[in-house]
Amino acid sequence: MKKLSFTCLIVCLIATQGFAHSFKKGDNVVGLGIGFGGNLYSGYHYSGFKRMPALMASYEHCVVGSLWDNKSSLGVGGVVGYASAKWNEPTWGWKVSNIIIGARCALHYSFIPELDTYIGLMLGYNVVSWNWTGNHTPGYKPGGSSSFAWSTYIGARYYFTDLFGAFAEVGYGFSILNLGVALKF
Repeated sequence: MKKLSFTCLIVCLIATQGFAHSFKKGDNVVGLGIGFGGNLYSGYHYSGFKRMPALMASYEHCVVGSLWDNKSSLGVGGVVGYASAKWNEPTWGWKVSNIIIGARCALHYSFIPELDTYIGLMLGYNVVSWNWTGNHTPGYKPGGSSSFAWSTYIGARYYFTDLFGAFAEVGYGFSILNLGVALKF
């Protein structure tokens, strides 16, 4: 049994050595996704509190193909994300929204033909705005506390066709898990 398992492993490794990676120099990918398990507003568990899942749009261009072998590449691009939350009591409440705009860089490595796996870093700016509602806080005015933002992530894109796929990303940042569709051109 061990010999059969070892033989299957060797055959699989040899069979995967000849394919080209799924993210090659000159490729462009647009992603549209939704985030779950957000790091924003994670401490609020009160009645009347509602959080909208984060929405994101990303773009990536492969600038270096065959970085160290024919399965590796380097991509750069950008991301825009939006999330909001609100808390309503009978006589007062608040609403906050976050818009993150950032630049991303990812190292890609294809382990199997249709699967583009990657690890990356995002540096950007988090535009925060909030507003109080009701009569509980008469002296407060709308405001915000915008700041520098960053995240790290690990992801994969699975391509159903040469141009269309789905992606999943896990990491620290806007959301813990992002799921969506990817269009390559």
